[in-house]
Amino acid sequence: MIASRLAQKLPFHFGWIIAITASAVIFACLGMARFGLGMLLPSMGDDLSLSYSQMGYISSGNFAGYLLSVALVPYSLKIFGARKVIVFGLFLIATTTVAMSQMQGFPAAVIVYLFTGMGSGFANIPVMALLSHWFSSQYRGRAAGIAVVGSSFAIMASGLSVPEINQNFGASGWRIGWGSIGGLSAFIALLCWLILRDSPKDLGLQAVGEKGTNGTIKEPLSDTSPPKLLNGLMLNIGVIYFAFGATYMTYGTFIITTLINEFGYSENVAGGLWFWIGFLSLFSGLIFGPLSDKLGRKATIIIVYTIQTGAYGLAAVASSGWVLYLSLGLYGIAVFSVPAVISAMMGDYLGPKRAAAGLSFVTFFFAAGQVIGPASAGMTADIFGSFTPAYGFSALVTALAVVATIMLKPPPDSDAPHNLDGNGV
Repeated sequence: MIASRLAQKLPFHFGWIIAITASAVIFACLGMARFGLGMLLPSMGDDLSLSYSQMGYISSGNFAGYLLSVALVPYSLKIFGARKVIVFGLFLIATTTVAMSQMQGFPAAVIVYLFTGMGSGFANIPVMALLSHWFSSQYRGRAAGIAVVGSSFAIMASGLSVPEINQNFGASGWRIGWGSIGGLSAFIALLCWLILRDSPKDLGLQAVGEKGTNGTIKEPLSDTSPPKLLNGLMLNIGVIYFAFGATYMTYGTFIITTLINEFGYSENVAGGLWFWIGFLSLFSGLIFGPLSDKLGRKATIIIVYTIQTGAYGLAAVASSGWVLYLSLGLYGIAVFSVPAVISAMMGDYLGPKRAAAGLSFVTFFFAAGQVIGPASAGMTADIFGSFTPAYGFSALVTALAVVATIMLKPPPDSDAPHNLDGNGV
């Protein structure tokens, strides 16, 4: 009822409300439920006497849950539709993050945070795929860019609030933090139930940018596409997405711990730097999403991975403040661009009807990278007493991702923007 009234009264297309609501979903399911860990982990680790390896396992447990949800999302969408699956995912996050606030030790924290990861998958994958239904190809990058800035606001919020909470509540501050994430997630779930719709047709609308009479979006790769082409294409994109998963949360999980334990920063100063990462990341999706609409998905991903290689490489060699600040800045400006571009790419290659299935497939690789990255980084840090080797390896992985992206073949539909030049090479 509320969505229908808004769609009739708004001076702009309701699809942009969908994109803003998607940003709220990302704020909860990825920004707070995932990146909140980076700020909460130092105090949580001290209170529960966690080793670096155990910290890494908790983070990887979340991604293992995300990986499990990837297998279930396509079937859930067919049965329930995107709106119901997203709301379920957010309520699962709300329940489990409140449970995280009551943890007394490592084993239970891993198990509970695994279910938080499942909730993140049930919310994130459908909401990003939903944008392919609401936006035509020339607007998908922009819409996805709006959606992913939700994580930026969450990083900024956690950077400001967590040190303040810890200062006021002491050793129990991290528990208040997790409980607050649960309350916010429940509120956003209710908002999604009121606003989100599975298709513009549900409100008698066409997709943003569609000029046809039936409101449908043509699918670049039909169901009769040669399997060899489709499988090879998805494998290539999956490898590219794996690199992002294996590296961005290694940095995101441990950079605050690195600042505090290795560089001697106070929690307040580290929180301030985390805030600025969040601020810079506001421009991540907003710059690279629209850029991919104009320059192309392939070229944009190459640019992004080049920036990320610099961020991780500088973190590995940092011995002074300005090198570290440059690393943090490069990470912030590019961190959320890959999901936005990959989401738009799925709509370009597969069309809106199969975008969710394609996104689920490549997200297997993304989630596998997230499972491997933080756990490996934690174990490496316990061995070497530093996260320097983990950051160096992350730089190598993203450099190889540039090569994998160069090898990416263009889709047969020349209308979608992803070519580096007129020949699509």
